[in-house]
Amino acid sequence: MRSTHLASFALVLVTTLTSAVAVSGCDDGAACNGGDCQCSGPGCAVDCPQGGCDQQCSDGDCDFTCEGGACDQQCSSGSTCTADCAGGNCDQACSPGATCTFTCSGGGCDQFCGGSPTCSATCTGPACTTL
Repeated sequence: MRSTHLASFALVLVTTLTSAVAVSGCDDGAACNGGDCQCSGPGCAVDCPQGGCDQQCSDGDCDFTCEGGACDQQCSSGSTCTADCAGGNCDQACSPGATCTFTCSGGGCDQFCGGSPTCSATCTGPACTTL
């Protein structure tokens, strides 16, 4: 009897964790709340109204909007990335060969350009850096 209850508990736990992972992540054109988002291909757009999201852009044009703050965007070579962080405390990391535009209001934002000459950043608020 005890092993049946443990097996049932394990099944419920695995199902719950799997559902939580599916909800927290997102794909192209999705709303993302506190998860990791994979984007590739033309027209990838991710919106993160609650903050705490990460977007990894591997190909094409990627737009990332983070109203809640504490978001990160990683842009691979050959990609064109735009990130808008209204909540502050966001980062944008661009590999050489990427084209990146970063707008941050709220402060505490960093843009890392990896030697790419096609980076631009606008940041309002304290503690903003462009490297």
